[in-house]
Amino acid sequence: MLEINTQRKSKLLVSDFIAEEIYSGLNIEKILTYLSGKTNSSNKLYPLIRFLYSLYLCDTEISDRKSYLTAKKIFFRDLKSLSKEKRAIYYTYLMNYNIELVNNSVPGAYKEFFFNE
Repeated sequence: MLEINTQRKSKLLVSDFIAEEIYSGLNIEKILTYLSGKTNSSNKLYPLIRFLYSLYLCDTEISDRKSYLTAKKIFFRDLKSLSKEKRAIYYTYLMNYNIELVNNSVPGAYKEFFFNE
């Protein structure tokens, strides 16, 4: 979902109705609720899906600061075991949100470029 939305913003998406229809039919909140009940030390899926969904929410609505802060918290706390390549991609998504904030003149956006967790 996040990649489709990013491609749409950059005008790279020609037409991908099938994937979009599938994603739009998913109830991610329900999936997250189910996965949260299955939390155990081997469940790496829940934080990753929650992170990506939070990124998607703030990417679709620039004013959704709460979802961004949730994604940022999950990134630094729960996704340390991801490969360096995946972490770099996901960090770029976090920074792209902040670039969008700067481009829209949202106060405080600049300081996020220098955050340390």
